[in-house]
Amino acid sequence: MNVEMLDRPERPLGVAIIAVLDIIGGILMVFGGLVLVSLGPVLSTMPFEEMGGYPGFAQFMGILGGVIGSVILIIGIIAVALGYFLWNGHEFARLVHIALALLSLLGGLASLAMLSVGGVLDVIIAIIIVYYLTRPHVKEFFKASKE
Repeated sequence: MNVEMLDRPERPLGVAIIAVLDIIGGILMVFGGLVLVSLGPVLSTMPFEEMGGYPGFAQFMGILGGVIGSVILIIGIIAVALGYFLWNGHEFARLVHIALALLSLLGGLASLAMLSVGGVLDVIIAIIIVYYLTRPHVKEFFKASKE
């Protein structure tokens, strides 16, 4: 057994949960992105003009599907990588999660300002994530992983 593994604190349960959710969500996004990228050529051949659509609309939908699918694919790959790095205790992954949670908090507050009830859940989850990832035992796990 490696000596470094003996000195390293145990991975906090919340870190493991967040990392696994990142990886699962990222994998789903990768599959979804691949589906959209694959459907792009199919959408461009659909007879939208015959259904009252504008000329060139089918090609536009095909390109749009490919672009959106590509973006989702890239975000999914980043989510899987971020989950992997969080699982392994890399400090930058913790900081990225805090930054993303703060952005989600801002988005949730903006939703609440527009009287959207959905923003409540965004705000609550963001606060929990920021609070949890700044707890001393969690920070210690990432600090020990750095050494």
